[in-house]
This record gives sequence, structure tokens and C-alpha cells, in this order.
Amino acid sequence: AKLTHGFDWTGSICGVDEAVRDKPFLFWCTPSSIEGFTLLDGVCVSRCPSDDQESFLCPGAGLPFQIQQYMDAGHETLEVVIGMRRNLTMKPSYPSTEAFGYCFPKQDVVLFQNVMERTYVFGFTKQVVLAGQGAAESWRFLVLVAIVCVIM
Repeated sequence: AKLTHGFDWTGSICGVDEAVRDKPFLFWCTPSSIEGFTLLDGVCVSRCPSDDQESFLCPGAGLPFQIQQYMDAGHETLEVVIGMRRNLTMKPSYPSTEAFGYCFPKQDVVLFQNVMERTYVFGFTKQVVLAGQGAAESWRFLVLVAIVCVIM
């Protein structure tokens, strides 16, 4: 399912795993900076936001930790817990459009390019998304060409 659905920062497969079954789309949180942008920090959402009026709990940078404690009085068994601590903060949405189960940025060209370059959405799928975005941006020109073709 990871090939046909996005997965969020916790590893849950959007629209498939129980915790996010009602959230089939992957939305990438607004990065603090492009350098801070990572595709592993997406969140599953029920629909792709069409404006900047929503907010989502988004993960911050991971902070590794390690806890050690002896499991017995004789100090013969040591338990070591290794993990990653992440703070979640509310971040605003941005206008996006749904394609193939993902929320692609509509107006933020730099963010869109980062998403396209850093995802596994390559080949034919990538070309379809890019063509669709190009057509959406130049729809007035395409309508004018269609009208001229009908007239001729």
C-alpha cells in the first residue's frame, strides 16, 4: 500500500491504517525553511486544503534520546531504550490540489518543486502532474486556443 498511498511522519499509511483510515491524503506541512523541508514529515488529512485557513499539528526536528536502566538488583541485565523525540506545532495550510492521494501545492512553486524532486512520484505520473499544473496555470490561453480552433 505504500506504493499507492502516502505515509505520514509516524509511518501510518494514509487511508489504510486504522488510525488514519478516514484521512486518505498526504499533506506536507509548511516548512520553516526549504532546508528544513523533509518529505518524511507529512500528515494524513481527510481532504486537501484549498486555502490557508486550516492548521495541522506538524512534527518538528527529531531529537534522539537514550535511556538506560538496570533490570535487576545485581546489575546483570541492562535495558537500553533508544528513540526519537519530536515536538508537534500547529502550522498553517496552503492552497493545494489533490492528485494520486497527495496534496500538491498550488501556488508555492518552490515547495512544489521540492515535493516533485524529493518524492518517488517519477516518470509518467510526474509528467502528468506537471502537465496538469501547467494547464491549470494557463487555462485562459487554452480556452482562447480552443475557441480559435472552433472558429476556424
